[in-house]
Parts: sequence; C-alpha cells; structure tokens
Amino acid sequence: MLLHLDVFLFNLKATKQWSSLFPVKRKKRNRILPDK
Repeated sequence: MLLHLDVFLFNLKATKQWSSLFPVKRKKRNRILPDK
C-alpha cells in the first residue's frame, strides 16, 4: 500500500511537470480538477 502511494505521488509530480511544459494540456485538466 505504501509503495502504491509513492508511485501515485511520483506520477502526480511528473504530471505537474508535463503540465507546466504543455499549458494547453493543463487547461483541459483544470476543467476536471482545478489547480490549487
């Protein structure tokens, strides 16, 4: 369970990095999940 959480957090960080590289993708994602 703990390992799964680490993988989830790692993927979340990677997603945020990709979103910063591709603002268009980030805007689409914000419709579903607002950025904090």
